[in-house]
Amino acid sequence: MIVAYHSRVVLYPLRKGEPLPAIQWDAGTGKAQLSGAALHDELDFTASADGRTKTQILRDGQTISQTK
Repeated sequence: MIVAYHSRVVLYPLRKGEPLPAIQWDAGTGKAQLSGAALHDELDFTASADGRTKTQILRDGQTISQTK
């Protein structure tokens, strides 16, 4: 039997004393919304054909980081 394991780990830099952002996860789309006092980012996790998970970080609708 083959079992596919899917997990997501978010490492997000914060300054000392900053509150943790709220995270809303949508398993159907593979997207997470991070919201804080001055923060609103969207993380997109997409499974590729070779089994890797591609990630994209959007801020205000613009890509600020992505893996290939």
